Amino acid sequence: MPLAVNCLYEFDKFRLDPSRGVLLQEGVPVSVTTKTLAILLFLIQRRHETVSKDALLKAVWPDTFVEEANLTQHISMLRKALGEAPQDRRYIATVPGTGYRFVAQVREVPEDGSQEHNTAEEMVVIASHSRSEIIVTESTKGGILAQVSAWMSHGNSKTRLLTIAAALALLVLTVGFGRSRFSLGRPLAEKGSILLADFDNSTGEPVFDGALKEGLAAQVGQSPFLELDSTARVRETLGYMGRSPDDRVQLSVALELCQRLGSKAMISGSIKHLGDSYVVAAEALNCADGSVFISEQIQANRREEVLPALGKISSRMRSKLGESLASQQKFDVPLERATTPSLDALKAYSLGMERRTRGAEQDSIPFFEHALALDPSFALAYAQLGAVYRNLGENERANESFKKSYELRSNLSEREKLYVTGRYYEALGDLDNAIKTYEIWSGMYPRDPQPLNILSAFYQVIGQYEMAANASRKALDLDPNRYVTYANLATTNVALNRFDEAKIVCRHAADAGKDSVYTHRVLFELAYLKHDEQAMQKEVEWARGSKRENDMLTTEAFALAASGKLSAARILFERSWTSSRNGDLKEDAAFSMAGEALAEADFGNYAQARSRAHAAINLGHGMDAEETTAEALALAGDLVRAQAVLNDLHGRFPKHPALNHASIPTTLAAIQLKRQNPAKALELLQEAEPYDLSEFSGLSPVYIRGLAFLQARRGTEAAGQFQKILDHPGIDPTGQRHALAHLGLARALVLSGDTNGARKAYEDFLAALSGADTEIPIVKTARQEYAKLRPEKLEPSTSLSYVGKTNVEASRANR
Repeated sequence: MPLAVNCLYEFDKFRLDPSRGVLLQEGVPVSVTTKTLAILLFLIQRRHETVSKDALLKAVWPDTFVEEANLTQHISMLRKALGEAPQDRRYIATVPGTGYRFVAQVREVPEDGSQEHNTAEEMVVIASHSRSEIIVTESTKGGILAQVSAWMSHGNSKTRLLTIAAALALLVLTVGFGRSRFSLGRPLAEKGSILLADFDNSTGEPVFDGALKEGLAAQVGQSPFLELDSTARVRETLGYMGRSPDDRVQLSVALELCQRLGSKAMISGSIKHLGDSYVVAAEALNCADGSVFISEQIQANRREEVLPALGKISSRMRSKLGESLASQQKFDVPLERATTPSLDALKAYSLGMERRTRGAEQDSIPFFEHALALDPSFALAYAQLGAVYRNLGENERANESFKKSYELRSNLSEREKLYVTGRYYEALGDLDNAIKTYEIWSGMYPRDPQPLNILSAFYQVIGQYEMAANASRKALDLDPNRYVTYANLATTNVALNRFDEAKIVCRHAADAGKDSVYTHRVLFELAYLKHDEQAMQKEVEWARGSKRENDMLTTEAFALAASGKLSAARILFERSWTSSRNGDLKEDAAFSMAGEALAEADFGNYAQARSRAHAAINLGHGMDAEETTAEALALAGDLVRAQAVLNDLHGRFPKHPALNHASIPTTLAAIQLKRQNPAKALELLQEAEPYDLSEFSGLSPVYIRGLAFLQARRGTEAAGQFQKILDHPGIDPTGQRHALAHLGLARALVLSGDTNGARKAYEDFLAALSGADTEIPIVKTARQEYAKLRPEKLEPSTSLSYVGKTNVEASRANR
């Protein structure tokens, strides 16, 4: 869409100058792509109406088919440029199901053609936006200098100073264009990202395929100032181009890909034979027109010299791309040390990374293991293997890999060293130092969203949900193309009871093609909270047949258990942990068993709880599974075994804050309740208060404290604890303790003498478990207690229940 030239638009602190293609904030140019600027102009010119997505696509991409997700990405980039989060609505409002509307007040300023108000920085940006080839001659330079003289003859001293600076900057740019048709204007690090194309390998040796690109990415990625386009984003954009996401990024398609991504430059490499030697070369090209502005090549006499040669090339290119010498000296570990000196190991590693990028976590394991067999000192391969195991729920194996990677960290680049160090502290359970490490990483690499995503997850673990949400928003601003960012933000919003915002985030993830089992799990949980069985089943169907079907199966099982439908839940739990065990994911299976054991214990099925807890202990020893198992054992009366599990946990993870200050004291308190010592239980639980609402604790300290107050016959204090659970339905939303909190509240109000309030709380409890199995001990007891308050015959509840007969029968059929 061509930009209009007859008017300037001002809003808030911004001025849009369509004729020059410049957006200014308080006089300073804002870095935006041409397409993003066109979207802004189109929205501003139609600010009195809601602009449909289809209208925007046709206006901005009139001759090209573009997926809607590309528009969503550009809207996100525009919001980032304006300093606006999606929920702010200061400038751009999303109209669900329709499109967008520009909502800020706009002032139209007639354009007078004067250049006197342009700053020197504006002139540089305007000049650098030109894609025309400028032929530098003496008369060209003379003309510019003559213009300086003309400008000097009028205007005040400030204007003269600015115009001299502008002209000199333009002269520098013009001379630069004489050498090459591309000029950065400012360092590339401030202007845009870089696309890495695949290497052109004409040697006939497959070992170079993928390995050299991976090596170059590792070397350039050491820089805090250069941003590489993520592999996930490249794969997505290839799909928009009608190509397979697995297609090689060859030079023939790289230019279009580069332009679609909005990248500033791309780097293509090649390797070929020269007699018995190798020639390694790389070029940096301008994405706007494909012109080459950096070209490097080095001869390697032997295959073993190829990686060092590639490292030297990347160091030279980083300098010419605008990175300072000081930065390069600090962040420039030789490539063969930062990765591996073995080309074969690097090749296997690249194949593992390719699988991970496609989401095939388990499929990547053999490749990382092969890389380590070829080079046992390959620290990055250990780190990636650890990350895979962590994502699969195999925390013990993940911790072993992270510890090994940490031992080899001296070989890593600064960025990877911070990653490995943080993971090492995580393996030890030392979350305080892990968080500090990731915060340092984020400070040193402010354009990297990865540490922010990890921080968001850790902040949730310790219950700092606002900090988690802020970290996710920052990560989303930096890169709207990572599914984990949407998942973190959606999950955090649920924990904060911001259910509408969580749903919006999930919808944005789907629009951007970045939805995942995590965002769909959030949608399942939101539907569960609204008793919307049809919506829940929709999410179950979404996961069916996928690699993460088991995750949704476990979520569905927890929801059934929370509704008291234990018979149906047991069927799904068994399917879940059988599937995990068959896939050699023993810790994942143990966690599923532990959750089932706790639900059985909470409802009073103590024999069933002990059976499942013992099975979980025998199967896996991950922290999450064991701490849940210990609590189930304590509530089910197996106090000796519960204490033994706690001792093991504390011995292995002495520095984990939520474990040692919340989960362990909570289970010790549960043991004291079984011994009829509520005073000691309440004393133990004082330590857990800071973690009452943490993700790790799952409301256990609050619930057990409520039971302790009940046992101590302190009704008012007990009521406060159970109400605290009811006030936070977004924390562990499919957990049974939300329903049980109604019963706890009812019993507390009886102690306080509030009979009417107690009746209402009993009714809420019985309604929440209206479809529960008839022989659940705690439900039978609750009905008897309620009958004493209301002796007349109870009417069956008509409230909504979760999962009907058809789903249970289907579950049995699929066993």
